[in-house]
Amino acid sequence: MGIPRAIGRTPAWASASGAAALYAGDMLRVLGEMPDASVDCVWTDPPYKLSNGGITCVAGRMVSVDKGEWDKSDGLELDHQFNLDWVAACRRVLRPTGTIWVSGTLHLYPSVGMALLQNGFRLLNDIVWEKPNPPPNLGRRTFTHSTEVVLWASRAQKGEPHKYTFNYDAMRRENGGTQMRTVWRVAPPSRDEKRLGKHPTQKPVALIARCIRASTRPGEVVLDPFAGSGSAGVAALREGRRFVGVEAQSEYVEMAQRRLEDAALSYPPPPPIFSHRGAARAGGRLAMDKGIALEKLQGLVGRDLREIAEERGVTVWSGDKMNKGWAGHAVERYLGLPLNSSQSPNLGSWELKVVPLTASPDGVFCAVKETMAITMLDPKEVVAKPFEESHLFTKLRKIIAVARTREDDAESRSVCKSVHAFDLEETALFGQVKDDYENIRRVLRTEGFDALTGRIGVYVQARTKGPGGGSKSRAFYAKKEFVEYIAGLKASPRSAERFAASDCPLHAGHGNAAARQPLDDRIARLPANQSGAGRHKCPYCAYEQGYRQAVDDIMASASARRTS
Repeated sequence: MGIPRAIGRTPAWASASGAAALYAGDMLRVLGEMPDASVDCVWTDPPYKLSNGGITCVAGRMVSVDKGEWDKSDGLELDHQFNLDWVAACRRVLRPTGTIWVSGTLHLYPSVGMALLQNGFRLLNDIVWEKPNPPPNLGRRTFTHSTEVVLWASRAQKGEPHKYTFNYDAMRRENGGTQMRTVWRVAPPSRDEKRLGKHPTQKPVALIARCIRASTRPGEVVLDPFAGSGSAGVAALREGRRFVGVEAQSEYVEMAQRRLEDAALSYPPPPPIFSHRGAARAGGRLAMDKGIALEKLQGLVGRDLREIAEERGVTVWSGDKMNKGWAGHAVERYLGLPLNSSQSPNLGSWELKVVPLTASPDGVFCAVKETMAITMLDPKEVVAKPFEESHLFTKLRKIIAVARTREDDAESRSVCKSVHAFDLEETALFGQVKDDYENIRRVLRTEGFDALTGRIGVYVQARTKGPGGGSKSRAFYAKKEFVEYIAGLKASPRSAERFAASDCPLHAGHGNAAARQPLDDRIARLPANQSGAGRHKCPYCAYEQGYRQAVDDIMASASARRTS
């Protein structure tokens, strides 16, 4: 599903994906050309009508509050009629299940509140946006203005069959496991939000994004009839929603276009629309192209996932209990996907895995912290199916691994170190993983479920997962060395048949066919490898020697710096 179009009108800008469009012109005319009931949510910041010759403080300087003709008052009655008209236009294009958010100050929201009621809306909440560092009141005749109000209302009335969307559980998680209240402390727009242009009444993306997360589902359409600098569009695209904006002032149309273009490049296209029962219309799962996901995930490298979690509203700690899947949820949110604790998001045929690492004191060298759970072991399924038909193969076949550090027990900081695409079928690891599976399968057939132990398997093992149904359940786990390959910390050897088994006495006949493979480019750059002239050509030896030497050099260098 795309976005609704204004019939007979060409957008001033539209994204290549068709997920967003910006119209230039009077919002009443543009909305009048849009289909009925075609948007899921309205978030807007209409003119406050405050350009009356007053003063305010910006960056420590006294400046005029006049913003332009568009913000000048026409008198109480005409101002209220203006609000009645644009609210009516929004109601017509809003779906019966949709809601509207309107930002304003005490000068505006009484009129807007009445306009909403007069147009048949049901008022749901008044969100108080508390500004942490408001500008001082230079007149010294009133209290410092440190808040604005965002009114939230629905088309649906009590008792009607249509129900508006409120993602209560998600909001509760964002608030640390307790009900979210109506006072939100949000910082004003950051310097980064203004790097492509500055609007005099610009709202923080974080404020708008929370409203959108609370009242829409991924892929739905958000409308802003007073788009300004495009902040609502940036928030919508960031949260995996579609966007339609309208702006009358040419200078702000250009500004919004720059910001929306940047957002369209920074965030993946919105996912397929979810039905109101929460099931995806496309195959029952949310899908994303692997290439798009990889390109997007590269932007995570070097960033603190705790900051991503906070930005995206992912709960890390609830009281003294940690959400063990928080890092995976943060990555999902970063990709624009909904939280999905039951299964990895579907990146085409690729699985998404987050791999925890431990770092050396200088942060240079990282190692895999633990084995990785792959999937539960169903003994009947394993006995019945060979490796190529197994659920294990499906989960291991193609993986995008995000490697992150865990720098303390509280995980107060967790830096993304790398993003790696792992394709089991393109490596020589396939043979050994298959052997591991078949060995586990053989034990199940000949000795039974209770005979399974973690000692079986070179790369994949069957381990106790915990109590289940009166017996111990088992799961397939990737051992640490295999996880290093999956995460790209060790280059996966590629399949080839041109090395004879006698080339290397140490690895000849080894179940891991890695001994027979050419070196990866990254391996070739390591120091002191064994593949030089006059030495035997086993690339497994070359990698192991180079890997150890590189680690020794790094640790020696770190020790020397600490000593000095």
